[in-house]
Amino acid sequence: MWIPFPKSDTFQEVNVIAFNTPGKQRILEEAKHGNKVLFLELGPEDSGKNIDLQYKVKRIEKAAYAEKDVNIEKYMKAPEHKKFENIADKVVEGKKGDLVRARALYDHVTKSFSYIKYGEVMRYMPVTVSLETALIFMPTLLL
Repeated sequence: MWIPFPKSDTFQEVNVIAFNTPGKQRILEEAKHGNKVLFLELGPEDSGKNIDLQYKVKRIEKAAYAEKDVNIEKYMKAPEHKKFENIADKVVEGKKGDLVRARALYDHVTKSFSYIKYGEVMRYMPVTVSLETALIFMPTLLL
């Protein structure tokens, strides 16, 4: 079993209060971003047992900020599709600065899409955009 394991960073301080789990356990750390997961090796004898993880988390409020030493080019690339480029150009028109432009794109996407569940799969589904726009953003809907 894999369970996300919180970590301290610039915006939160995480302290483990209680850590009681059945089976063999390891905390694994992803190399690129340092994200952690609790990996539990469970057997039939562990069926029905509780997993108890308690944390004390002190959050530090954050607002829009310019991150230091970040290569923003990899986040600013749009998929190579002319219709998507046109939508993105309209959304950022008149916006000055990378942070403001990125926020405008983020706001557009969060206002235009929401999660819905149908069948056994949860996917993004457009709620306020045209079918043509939806097909640009979500070609997997055709599957």
